[in-house]
Amino acid sequence: MDLRLPSQSSVLRWRRSIAGLAIVALACKLALAWCTAGTNDMRTWEADLQVITAEGGSAVYKEFVPIYESGMVTHTQVFNHPPMMISVLRVWGWLADQTGVPFRFWLRATSSLADLGTLALLYLAASRGVWRIGGPALCVLAASPVAIFVSGFHGNTDPILTFLIVGSAFLIEGGDHVAGSGLLLGLAMEIKIVPLLLVPAILLMLPSYRQRVIWCASAACTALLPAVPYWLVARGMLKNIFGYGSDAGVWGFSYLHGALHLPHPYGFNLALKWVMLGSIVAVAVWYSLRPYPVNLFHRWGTTMFLLLGAAPGFGIQYLAWLSPWPAAIGLRAMVLYHATSGLFVAVVYTLWSGGIPWDYANAYRTSWYGWMHVPHLMAWVTIVATTLVFLFTGSLFARQPSESMRRLAFRAIR
Repeated sequence: MDLRLPSQSSVLRWRRSIAGLAIVALACKLALAWCTAGTNDMRTWEADLQVITAEGGSAVYKEFVPIYESGMVTHTQVFNHPPMMISVLRVWGWLADQTGVPFRFWLRATSSLADLGTLALLYLAASRGVWRIGGPALCVLAASPVAIFVSGFHGNTDPILTFLIVGSAFLIEGGDHVAGSGLLLGLAMEIKIVPLLLVPAILLMLPSYRQRVIWCASAACTALLPAVPYWLVARGMLKNIFGYGSDAGVWGFSYLHGALHLPHPYGFNLALKWVMLGSIVAVAVWYSLRPYPVNLFHRWGTTMFLLLGAAPGFGIQYLAWLSPWPAAIGLRAMVLYHATSGLFVAVVYTLWSGGIPWDYANAYRTSWYGWMHVPHLMAWVTIVATTLVFLFTGSLFARQPSESMRRLAFRAIR
């Protein structure tokens, strides 16, 4: 008698398709990384590395980094990344020097491999019955156009961030590795500061104060220790990281406010930011008060979708943050998200590249306009609708505690 969950059997039946699609997608990403220059984010990273190499890591927190186009400084930008990224940039630079393969390839190859790692984690979780994710949903993730375009072409660290967040959730629900989960989310905070918003959900889920202390101490180790060498420039570092704001007025509620010519855009965006932050905390509390347990994958999926659905600022690469989470609520959510967001990403990169084929996509060329707001709004409405599905329906497995959560609860009362 087969005692496996239906989702476990589904994943095993679809494993060859998942593997095949993942290999094809990885080949596409590596081809894009090899053959194209990517977006202007790539030139920003290269400029950051030049300053770090010439003046030391602290220099990027003391001054604006000049960005060059055709040998001329076109603008300057702050280095808004946590300190560990300085070491990561040096590694990518070293690989470029040793192999002769451009820096831009190594950054995007790392992001492409991170996508493969995210898929592998979801496959392991589904095959072990940790999360109820079907084989077709993993096929969608394996072939995701969002992942292919962002990881293979764009040139940023968002797929690495997503891999570390999913890894943190897997360690605590696929086993009972509280400390390991904290270490991985701390590392994610050293890629970008966004995972800090996931902390309320996990602290309210853990059943004992001891486990919360262990998790926080572990996260602090990887989130704070890389910053120790830069304590002399701590003020500039914190200002760059926490003071950075993405482009406002081009996405979601912020765009609609401007399109309707409503007054006080700055005040509206500031209020929207605080509403978003308050909603994230409120949702974490709400989940903790529900009469049945909700798994962490579902909680963090809700948080990530709420974050991007309500965010006043936006970067096209942020769509990579959401790639795995619709699997928590089913195949239709996965297909709808990846189809609408994939279309939007393709339209934007084509606009920035000046047409097809893509090579160098300059975001400063122009923002999306006119009919291009149709795929933009399709993607945004899908994200808002998916957030509501996360909140008010959820998946069947979200109502069942995983075996690891039972063990955590047992240890808390033992």
